[in-house]
Amino acid sequence: MNCLKIRNLLYCALAVIPAIGLAGLGDIQSRIDEQVKAGGGRVTISAGTWVTGPIRLASNIELHLEKGAVLEFPDSPELYWDEASATMRPLVGALCSTNVSVTGSGTFLARADYWHGEAIRCKVEKIPRPRFIQFQDCRDVRLEGFRVRNSPSWTVHMLCSDNVVIRGLDMRSCGYNNDGIDLESVQGAVVEDCYIDAGDDAICMKSGKNEVGRLRARPTKDVLVRNCTVVNGHTLLGVGSELSGGIENIRLENCKVLGEVWRVLLIKTNYERGGYARNITVKGVKAARAKCAIFEITNGYSRWRNREKKYHTEIENVTVEDVVCEEAWRAYELVGDPEMPAKNITVRNCELKYASRGDSIAKNIEGLVVENVRSKADEFSVWCDDPDSLYECGAKAVFNVHSALTNGIAHVRLDNFGSKVLREFDVDLSKTRDFTVEGGRDIPGFLLLTVTCGKTVKRWGAAFSPAKISGGTPRPDDFVKFWYDAVRDYDRKVREDVKLERVDSLSTNGCDVYMLSLSDPKGRKVYGFLKEPSGDTTAPYPVHVTIPGAGPSSGTPAWKGGRKNIELMMNVHYYRPVLGEAKRGKVHNALQKEEDEYYNGLYPVARNPRYTLSGIASSREDYFYYGAILAINRAVNWLRRRPNVNPGEFTYSGGSQGGGMGLALVAINGKFKKAMFGVPALTAHLCHLIDGREAGWPRLVESQKPENQAAAIRNAPYFDGVNFASMITCPVAFSVGYTDTVAPPHAGYAAFNACPSRDKAMFGSVGFGHKISPVDSARMRTWLENCGKGMKMLRD
Repeated sequence: MNCLKIRNLLYCALAVIPAIGLAGLGDIQSRIDEQVKAGGGRVTISAGTWVTGPIRLASNIELHLEKGAVLEFPDSPELYWDEASATMRPLVGALCSTNVSVTGSGTFLARADYWHGEAIRCKVEKIPRPRFIQFQDCRDVRLEGFRVRNSPSWTVHMLCSDNVVIRGLDMRSCGYNNDGIDLESVQGAVVEDCYIDAGDDAICMKSGKNEVGRLRARPTKDVLVRNCTVVNGHTLLGVGSELSGGIENIRLENCKVLGEVWRVLLIKTNYERGGYARNITVKGVKAARAKCAIFEITNGYSRWRNREKKYHTEIENVTVEDVVCEEAWRAYELVGDPEMPAKNITVRNCELKYASRGDSIAKNIEGLVVENVRSKADEFSVWCDDPDSLYECGAKAVFNVHSALTNGIAHVRLDNFGSKVLREFDVDLSKTRDFTVEGGRDIPGFLLLTVTCGKTVKRWGAAFSPAKISGGTPRPDDFVKFWYDAVRDYDRKVREDVKLERVDSLSTNGCDVYMLSLSDPKGRKVYGFLKEPSGDTTAPYPVHVTIPGAGPSSGTPAWKGGRKNIELMMNVHYYRPVLGEAKRGKVHNALQKEEDEYYNGLYPVARNPRYTLSGIASSREDYFYYGAILAINRAVNWLRRRPNVNPGEFTYSGGSQGGGMGLALVAINGKFKKAMFGVPALTAHLCHLIDGREAGWPRLVESQKPENQAAAIRNAPYFDGVNFASMITCPVAFSVGYTDTVAPPHAGYAAFNACPSRDKAMFGSVGFGHKISPVDSARMRTWLENCGKGMKMLRD
């Protein structure tokens, strides 16, 4: 439906609504209206999915959703158009009502394809998007216990309403402009125990925009926010920018951020707003990542027209204390109005464990108090002019470098994440501590900036059209047939001999742990560990499968799922792991050295003689991972047949070697429900042929002897994660580190782009190397939990 058609439709009479043809759209509203006529009461929605149009509540009405109840709202804009007000009605709303509530453990679900797609593209046509839940001019409001998914715009909007309680809501909507909770001109409110995953501000205080707010003259005040959890959002607490009516007496305490917010507290205004923000306290917050600063004041938020008359915003008595944040640009960035400086600003007892842009900033602040604020920065801070380090081919990236060192010579190199050097020079840090480096790409890929001074090394990456990155060579025509034939031949020639040995020392906390072994196609034993809950009173159980990163085998598996699932961890090596010994401890290092020496004797390489390179130049069947891939796939199929297993609930996660091996396993097996691949190795073996960019780990071709490289080039594509990814259709999540020199980010993107899954997500860790940042790890877990549940998920 194009923009013009929508615009014309919205100005038609409401008589067109019955033509939608969705039976029962007004049934729930009819029940509510009957209860209103009776003087009030509870309207209960029983378990099941109920398609409905907009719902209007009234005084003394409680809408209660029982467990399992889903109210589904179509994304047909004509359903919500209100001709009288020439705007959109909220999906759930109340106007001029007292003692009104929405409760229960059910779900409000909006179909959001239109709202998050064409409605945004048609923004220039002034087509509004409705709020999900909006109460206006109400009193004694209670929202408690329910879930909200996929809001068209703001999720919960309280407007000119008093005595509001919002408790225990689970709100997840990551589309454009999807605020979580907006309190506008609200007086007296408690927000507590809520779980919010938002595409914009998680919780925001407002009081009207410009002249509207000044004429309304109704501040938001006396608000307590506590014990809330935010996954993602632009702010944990936003104040403004629509604060023209004033905001005061706001307290947020004991909240946490699991993923990423742009700021923990942002007070935002400009010279059109006026108003005030005072007596604001944020206390006791634990945050994984603030994309910008933990605490920020800005007087230049959004665009505002030059005008002779300026409306200054009074900002005073703001305290941020007891905040711990894992990473952010800086602890605070406070820029007040030079003509009306912010007053009495306190930052106390805060810790920023990694400040990616160095020192904090404070300008135009009177009465700034900074006490016990700890902020750790690297010797070099690097960032791009695009905060996400994301560009299109042909554009120029500007790398900004700040040095905390005051002397020494810094060597600077900018390359194509490989052998092609774009710029290389030295900087005398006694003369300058701040400089920039520019560069671009015409071919999709990454740039890598490396700054070195003595033993100090700092890297930063930038992506160029990453959605177009390829693996360098096409998938072999017989790739799929080769692997299906390999599975068939293995099954025909080698008897299934899976053996379990109970490990008493690890069988604790109501779980039984076994060492698992089976033969590969050459009769070599592959080992792993199986954990399952004791007994089968709640069977069948879901199963989680993982393969460790490269290096020796592990004799001490780390389980993640407690007693609620079965876990299978498979090593790739052909020696028996020693129980209780660390993966990289003395015992396993010795066993690994022996294995490496044995296989290098069979298949010598030019450099770095490790198992990861062995046999690729001899034949596909001789490559080290060939047998492990088939054996682990067999172990998974064997496990799927066990009576205590739910065969439809297999998930996979693994990183590095485990990411690459996971791509092979999930592709060949074909029956996993969903999977995560962190910084995947064993991927894009031949991408160095494109433009000299770094090949994926383990540099399979370049490490062979010159006379063997042609054979390695022929065989490597059959063990390439990019080609395995092209077979995977289940929901998948990938992560890459933008400075990863082990499994370079272009290799991970090549696999991601090759994957045909319709439900996939990429999590790019800007500033991280060969590991998943704690924030992106949490975001990936959240994605894995929620994918396939009918909601739009955040994608980078």
